Amino acid sequence: MLAVTEKQILDDLNGYEFEELMVDVFRKMGYDDVKVSKKTGDKGRDIIMEGESGNVVVECKHQDKVGRPVVQKLHSAVSTFENCRKGIVATTGRLTNPAQEYADEVSGNGGEEIELVDGQDLREIGESIGLDLYSGKIEVICNESLGYPGQEEIKDRVTHELDDVENFTDNQIDSIDVEAAFIPSFCVDARIDSTFETSVGVISEVHERDKILFTAQRSGPSTMNEQVGGLVSQNLDGTREIDMDELGDEFSDAEIRRFGRTETEYQEWVVERERDRYSHTVRYTGDNNVTYTKECTPNKSDVEIRDVKPFYLPKIKSETSIKRYNYGYECYAAGNDILVDRNDLSQCVHCGSDQGTITFCENCGSLNCSSHIKTERLEKEPVCTGCAVTDQFFLKKKYFYTQQNRDEFQQIYQEMPLYKKPLENKPLTAGAILAILSVAIWMGLNAPLI
Repeated sequence: MLAVTEKQILDDLNGYEFEELMVDVFRKMGYDDVKVSKKTGDKGRDIIMEGESGNVVVECKHQDKVGRPVVQKLHSAVSTFENCRKGIVATTGRLTNPAQEYADEVSGNGGEEIELVDGQDLREIGESIGLDLYSGKIEVICNESLGYPGQEEIKDRVTHELDDVENFTDNQIDSIDVEAAFIPSFCVDARIDSTFETSVGVISEVHERDKILFTAQRSGPSTMNEQVGGLVSQNLDGTREIDMDELGDEFSDAEIRRFGRTETEYQEWVVERERDRYSHTVRYTGDNNVTYTKECTPNKSDVEIRDVKPFYLPKIKSETSIKRYNYGYECYAAGNDILVDRNDLSQCVHCGSDQGTITFCENCGSLNCSSHIKTERLEKEPVCTGCAVTDQFFLKKKYFYTQQNRDEFQQIYQEMPLYKKPLENKPLTAGAILAILSVAIWMGLNAPLI
């Protein structure tokens, strides 16, 4: 049997060890005759014990997410076990909405009771029975997200962006793929009260209150920039529960990233951040009239974490396919507000310029600034410098959609009257005419008088 210690690092346990730990947890909670069932053929009964009104069966799941099928299996186990009216699903992770809905549906009304215990519940249970199931490696459990637009709204935004592109129509879009990524985030309310004293008395004080917004991924915490933080601050009261089934129907792919660390670790990071932020140097004069300098850094105990709110920050990503090109459009979302983080639909594919008119090349599907768009000689339509076939005609570079168009115009050029060919290079022709006229005028002015 796994011994229960003062601190249990749940992520270090395997499935069987987690079951053994839960045996001791339930014993401390007051259940009687708590024991692990046989490892084979347990029929959804990992732990069997006696409660106030009969037998209780427990299904233990040491995993990130538990869905409806696990709860259904437990319900069946409760229904078929002798003198049993209650079942418990215990997991180190979180329970999906369908799992919770099923448990609510079958519980009560004189029938069996299904209780769900997730990672957050385990922490609270641990505190109530004197076990630290919180400060190990088990990650933050959260199912709340800021609001986010659906894929149809994002597709509308994409097509709206393309409305400003010259020579483009919506029917030229091949596809728009929309994905959602949910970024683990925190809002922490911290208060700093520090007083720095020497033999001459108080030389400095810090009394501040901060709201810290940061993303909290496995690679480590990162403070949100001003724009993202502003977006979040205005919409933090409008969080909603993530519906996994809805995400599957709404987006081509949805990624809910892991927090990666415990809440305690993130709070410790906030404390160190605040200590660094309010560290400062003070110059003061001592009793002997000598000037001193002192480095003043708040103690850990001077930083009070008053409130901690974990949540997910949605980042919606779309990829628009048009002929040879894919265009990214990404935004952070918070309720009805968005902050665009990437927009390939408003810039030139060749140089990245978003200044001036952007023109569509129907030949390859590229978006182009004025420096990278030309007029196709045969079709008289825009063609980009990236895909065009080129050739020289009367010392002037001409642009074509295809080799076939180039060959066709070459035949036309060969059959042109001689006087028309110079028109293929109007600047050169105009310059030559101007030069001839200038020479003629000069010669006329300098001709000897007879």
